[in-house]
Amino acid sequence: MITMTPRRWAVFFFSSLVLNLFFIGIIAAGAYKWREGRHFRGATMTVPWAVRVIGKEVRPAARQLFRERAPEMRARRRAMGQSYRAAGALMEAASFDRTSFLAALEKIRAERAQAQTLSHQAMADFLEKLSPDQRRRLGEAARQRSERRARRADRRRRHRESGKSD
Repeated sequence: MITMTPRRWAVFFFSSLVLNLFFIGIIAAGAYKWREGRHFRGATMTVPWAVRVIGKEVRPAARQLFRERAPEMRARRRAMGQSYRAAGALMEAASFDRTSFLAALEKIRAERAQAQTLSHQAMADFLEKLSPDQRRRLGEAARQRSERRARRADRRRRHRESGKSD
């Protein structure tokens, strides 16, 4: 039989506490409907955002659009990954070459711009397939999100200003 010393009791209770907090977190996430979208929402004006706003009825059209554009998007992700790895290798090099590093960052910026252009083109193609009512709902959602961001930015600005005047 194992004798329970004070140290073993402490380890036992600490482990029990950690497990209980973990399970409480899982239950709380379910209670707040984590799966229904109360988590990070991603970028506005993208096809996944539009599908979340409109609903499941447009999911087949979005899937078809992504199937058509998958090779192009895959190639863009690979190119961006290579550029990030190249910039990382420049950071790890024994001697730092500022010009090469800035060129690598510029390449990353250009590839991000191309990726955003592809995303915007996909959104425009997707919008062409929607009804006027669905596009109106997307417009309202974009306006509401913009207003929420503006209110949040205003609250942060007021908070910073109030902290400076103290």
